[in-house]
Amino acid sequence: MAESVRAAAGDGLAAAARMSANLGKRCAGTYFVATAASELCQRLQSRVPSLSECLAALDPVTLAVADIKGAKGALMAARRQQGRGAHGSDEAAAGTVTPFWLLVDNSAIGSFTSPAIMRGADVVIDDLSSVPGAPGGVCALSLSRDICQDAKARAALEQAIGQLKASVARVPDMAGYNELCVKRNHNAQAVVADLTCHPAVGEVRYPGLVGDPAREIALHTFEHGFGPWVLFCVAGVAEAQAALQVAQELGTGGEAQVRSELFSAPDDKAALRLVVGDEDPLAIVMWLEAVLDPA
Repeated sequence: MAESVRAAAGDGLAAAARMSANLGKRCAGTYFVATAASELCQRLQSRVPSLSECLAALDPVTLAVADIKGAKGALMAARRQQGRGAHGSDEAAAGTVTPFWLLVDNSAIGSFTSPAIMRGADVVIDDLSSVPGAPGGVCALSLSRDICQDAKARAALEQAIGQLKASVARVPDMAGYNELCVKRNHNAQAVVADLTCHPAVGEVRYPGLVGDPAREIALHTFEHGFGPWVLFCVAGVAEAQAALQVAQELGTGGEAQVRSELFSAPDDKAALRLVVGDEDPLAIVMWLEAVLDPA
């Protein structure tokens, strides 16, 4: 299976190898498919036996961090329990199977920062739209060695690969992917340091921030940083809307392959979500100063 996955990458062999290496030695290989991450999750869940519900490594709305290792342990414990009680159980009679293979979506943080397969994931999806020059709607799909040894799961995955790989017109260039992730992670930490001291900003949420609810899990799950997403609160809804308006009209300045963007927070109209790009960190801080204090 590992060889077939690598062959599916075609001219993107080096790109696939880079993604696989980021995910750890348990990764059998990576290939690229032209579909949205949400659609890919649904397709895999409906076709691959015993695949879990999709777990987001980082939720960009709440900034919650998934305990991947804990989730895998829970699946294995449930599977063992089912095995002990399978004979005569209602579940066995109904033909249902407890999920065993763990599906993780790395799209909000990337596989360089979240080595999900190393932590216990078996199938990892990563939306690559934030990679400079990547064609739109391309995802990386990576598989663990364990799931590739399961005959039924392997057959379902190979069928999905065969249907999706032909639709990829161009494999993204991943040569500078890791360096770009490091820069975004460092920039995010610089921005967080500024926001925590800003008089117009209230609560700041970031998985790497001391005291953040997600920090403990993030410390044991992520590597090389805590991702590019920051959540912070302003005085009220009017201030949040004004900041969004200024952000849309005002560029961050400086050279960048991927620029920082500001979004509203669906669950809190007075909160803002920032995804940090690869501009010079000073340029991002000065842009935020203008956004938060346009006068």
